[in-house]
Amino acid sequence: RSDSDFKLRTVSHDIENNEAVIMRMKEDLNRYKSAVKRDKDGNIINGLVLDNCKLKDEKNMGIHLQGLAMNTDTHGQYRRVGEVYGFPVSIISERDVVDGRESVRNRFVVEGNYKYKYNNGNIAMSDTHAACMNFVNALEKIPEIVGQYEKCNARLKEDLPVLQGMADKQWGKEETLKQLKTDLAQLERKIAEKQDAIKAIIKEENISVSRNINTDKWEITVKLGESGKLPVKEIDYVDQVALRNGKSTKLDLVCKYLADDVISMASSMDKSKLNHGVRKHGMSV
Repeated sequence: RSDSDFKLRTVSHDIENNEAVIMRMKEDLNRYKSAVKRDKDGNIINGLVLDNCKLKDEKNMGIHLQGLAMNTDTHGQYRRVGEVYGFPVSIISERDVVDGRESVRNRFVVEGNYKYKYNNGNIAMSDTHAACMNFVNALEKIPEIVGQYEKCNARLKEDLPVLQGMADKQWGKEETLKQLKTDLAQLERKIAEKQDAIKAIIKEENISVSRNINTDKWEITVKLGESGKLPVKEIDYVDQVALRNGKSTKLDLVCKYLADDVISMASSMDKSKLNHGVRKHGMSV
């Protein structure tokens, strides 16, 4: 029962945290909607104002932003550079090491209850209009991010009745408790075996997580063998954050989004090789 109680508390805590995020993001969204202005055709009017740019036309503001992207070093601190519809716009310098050489990458964010980015905080360096619209576009993405948190919560809530029932159940005979523990252990073992089999087949370097420039959504792709390629899957925002923060790996995402596809395609490509890879984990295809 203690395992069920722990899982119930964990899932309930995750739901509460997600609901708090949703509420605060909706506050930002309502604030933006009440301030944003549109032209007669319904197009958003860019409300960007830059602090240290004397020229207020879009072309010169775009050039100013591109200059900040190339020449600024905030040493890891957020520094305000302007605002859009009352939301502060900030820049932050992050250090990368490529081929043994350190470089500075600048990213821009719009600050509300949370920090919002468009194009992962990178502004367009060849298009001044796109550079200036980066921040409005970041705020326009709030409904999509809220939807992803709501989708995650819906999945978590599906598990609540079962977990609640297990936690509330008054256990009877010792044999009943023992059987339930055995069933739970078998289920967890099957899940672990499937994940181990997948990790035995898939190499980290064959997994790619990237943003689709056409849809502006993050996707995971996996190459299997010399020519095999699994279906492309979109990744929830919550999983993007977990991957960036080191709380999950690319292989973890493959197990979550592509487990059945890995087993199916690997089997059709090379049955004997797959069986060799999964037999040592006690599975069969």
